[in-house]
Amino acid sequence: IRKVATDWKWSLGLTAELCQIMQQRYEEMNADVDSEKDSTHAELFEQGSILLIADELLALVGEMQASDKILKPTERIYPQFYSNLMSLIVKGRQASISVVVSGQQMPASILPTETRDSLGLRIALGRMSQQQAQEIFGLGLKDLPRADTSNYGGLIWLDGLDWELPKPFQSPYYDDEKLPFKATLSNIAEAQGGGLPQA
Repeated sequence: IRKVATDWKWSLGLTAELCQIMQQRYEEMNADVDSEKDSTHAELFEQGSILLIADELLALVGEMQASDKILKPTERIYPQFYSNLMSLIVKGRQASISVVVSGQQMPASILPTETRDSLGLRIALGRMSQQQAQEIFGLGLKDLPRADTSNYGGLIWLDGLDWELPKPFQSPYYDDEKLPFKATLSNIAEAQGGGLPQA
């Protein structure tokens, strides 16, 4: 099942729904208090994983914060959304809920340090400013390895691999003229008997 949220109302509702699912999954996992298994929900119950992609987070948060200016403090949207997103980032992995956050810019006011530190993968494409280096990797620009950014390169950091520093990498280049993404996805969806994908 795929759900797409295109505005703040749907985004808030979707994250609230995922937090509820996460809570239910934790209750299922902890039903046997004597169990010593350290497994994810998907490993224990074979119900699959959930992936939340928050694309262009800055634009979404900007819309929420603009709406919040005309609301009473107790009705404001962004604090509720941020609380949901933070819970999913910090606690979702064990419940087999993964979160991908992307954007052109990710200022600390949108994704504070405690949230960034919980991200298991960080990728920065292109040239970075001093501020971006500090916000994404927690390091100064001079402390980071050099990456060839002329052809879609950047830096990548993965949790759990004992890396002291992010590593340079070359991201794959996708040529839409050689493989039209939306048309190809539509053909695959139709061939499998599904509806047309949403843009």
